[in-house]
Amino acid sequence: DNTDSLAHLTLIKGLSNGRNYTYFINCRDLFENQNSIESFSFFIHNRTFLSPILGKINDIAVLENETLTIVLNVTDPEEDPLDIKIFDREIVGFVPIASRFAINNTTLSLKTNFNDAGRYSLTVAISDGFDTVNRDFSLTIISVNRPPVLTPIGNRVLTEDTFFFLDINAVDPDGDNLIFSEDTPLFVINPSNGIISFTPKQEHVGT
Repeated sequence: DNTDSLAHLTLIKGLSNGRNYTYFINCRDLFENQNSIESFSFFIHNRTFLSPILGKINDIAVLENETLTIVLNVTDPEEDPLDIKIFDREIVGFVPIASRFAINNTTLSLKTNFNDAGRYSLTVAISDGFDTVNRDFSLTIISVNRPPVLTPIGNRVLTEDTFFFLDINAVDPDGDNLIFSEDTPLFVINPSNGIISFTPKQEHVGT
């Protein structure tokens, strides 16, 4: 191109994938003054720009305090390196949990705890740097009923004909209402608040 202008454009046609090319640039003015010829080379990368492939992720249910492991079925036709992310779908009333997932190659893992019961809407996204493929799935974490915790009572020494009072302390990790009961003819415990109150008699003497 010997057009007298500041910018020159030459359209190169007929290039093929997977080949190296070398071209030469020659620049001269209207007075036939010519600089040295410069060359440059380039390679046409053999790409078809196919999207990565991510298999379906089925909806999942796990118990509280379990470890969830998801192995993704993912490939890339051109063997490009893949970037994998997991997101919360921000639907009405959603609770975030995606940031707690650990990602190791194509494996996602989550350690649940006893406060995670509920249903979560999630999206896995994979990208090869050109295209992104998403898969949605739901995660249901099922509540696990934990036993109540009773404060140790210890041994007690009671005196005949002397009023005895003891308030049993217990908590439920899940916040459930507690019902107290006893397995002795010596006294009756209040089923609602765990209070023991009675006066031992002579017939109760012993261990």
